[in-house]
Amino acid sequence: MLAVSGRPLEAIPALERSLQLDANQAKVWGALIEVYQIAGRRKQAREAYQQLRGIDTKVAEQMYRSEILPYEGEVE
Repeated sequence: MLAVSGRPLEAIPALERSLQLDANQAKVWGALIEVYQIAGRRKQAREAYQQLRGIDTKVAEQMYRSEILPYEGEVE
């Protein structure tokens, strides 16, 4: 994955395109949240988390704990 190889900004458009084709992909939402966080896009990560909550609450809770909660209180 591009994010793992240190290229999160290149991964974001690919993940967003995938979600445009099928917005019900919980794993892709999770990957997008992770990549947004790596890229420092906290607001977008929270927005993606809200979308994920409507698709898969279990995955959303896991992503919240690992990717959203550690950054709570940070200013963008």
